[in-house]
Amino acid sequence: MVDRRQRENAEWAEFQVQFAKEREAAAAAAREARQKDDPEHSTRMAAHWEQAQERLLSGLTFDDLKGRAQATTRDWGAQFRTGEADWQTVRSAEIATENFRDQRDAGANRVRRMDNAGDYAAELKIQREALDGMRISDEIRGKLWQETEQTFAVSFLQGRMDEDPVGAMALKPAQVEALKNASAVEVRRAEAAAEREVAAAEREVREELAILNTREADGIDVGAEAAALRPKLEALGMEKELEQLAGVEANASFARAYEGAP
Repeated sequence: MVDRRQRENAEWAEFQVQFAKEREAAAAAAREARQKDDPEHSTRMAAHWEQAQERLLSGLTFDDLKGRAQATTRDWGAQFRTGEADWQTVRSAEIATENFRDQRDAGANRVRRMDNAGDYAAELKIQREALDGMRISDEIRGKLWQETEQTFAVSFLQGRMDEDPVGAMALKPAQVEALKNASAVEVRRAEAAAEREVAAAEREVREELAILNTREADGIDVGAEAAALRPKLEALGMEKELEQLAGVEANASFARAYEGAP
């Protein structure tokens, strides 16, 4: 009986070690895969964890341990899959928005060369249909449509100015206002790009912090990693995450002192 208990403890301890390694490998695989903007990202990550789960369970010989391990890996896998699916949803909308703006800018160049309102209206209708076919939120759709109307209006006016610079001096107040609005659109576009960069950086450091939490919970000394992560969080002004990191650093310091590590 004692021998069986010892073997069960040893097997469970080894499972925990391998489980931690598989979680870290899954997080690393997800970070690498996100760089590729694969439309099947969430499906591939789900398959990745399914294979990892099979490897973990195959190393267990006791049925009761296997049942516990299956529940544990299933719960973590569900959280992992949900996180990657949520990321893909957000990123897909970002990609769709970027692609729409790229083709819209090309359309604006065509509008600038047009000389009649009928062609202008036809090009604007194409943009509306393109927006309606996109799988994005109504809020994003509305903002893109407003941008498109303003961008096209200004491009058309600029085309007229190219043809008749003298006549451009007689622009009506509404036309001047449209030009001002276009400048605001460009400013907002630059701001949005900066916001997306910050959001991406915040997602990345949150993932690093989650990995640190996992490694620290598994008894791994993460003091050096925590010290490297701190300036990133400070640069982004992430106060809540800094508080969490402080807890990880405190636990790491306590563990080193308890174990007599230098």
